[in-house]
Amino acid sequence: RFDVWPNSSFDYFDYVFDSRNRVQAGFMGWLTYDASASNTFSLYRCDAFVPAGAVDDQNPAEFCDPSLDRLMRRAEAVQATSLADADDLWAEVEQRLVRAAPWVPLVNPLSVDVLSTQVHNFKRTPTLGVLFDQMWVR
Repeated sequence: RFDVWPNSSFDYFDYVFDSRNRVQAGFMGWLTYDASASNTFSLYRCDAFVPAGAVDDQNPAEFCDPSLDRLMRRAEAVQATSLADADDLWAEVEQRLVRAAPWVPLVNPLSVDVLSTQVHNFKRTPTLGVLFDQMWVR
């Protein structure tokens, strides 16, 4: 069944994030200022899903895999003593999430920056964009 939004005052995100509406697909974006594995994968934890939560729900896919939660907790614990071992565990988390496909990417934005040869120390981050305070012009 395909539904069209009833009117312009309709709150799309409240509707999509409320599990009582049983939305099977929706358009949304996600952005983080902390690109650590722990933070990036946090929205796939069981406790990120809030039934009938609307705005409080961080996991509209309603994805919950307790074994994956255990693996994430283990990766966080191992991180304190061995980054290499933690990286291996986080890679396993990512592989399992990719196989489960709770979210399917639709758009992967791409930016192109054209600079003068007089611009130095140009830096761009995936989440913040151009770091103007890090560059200078000569």
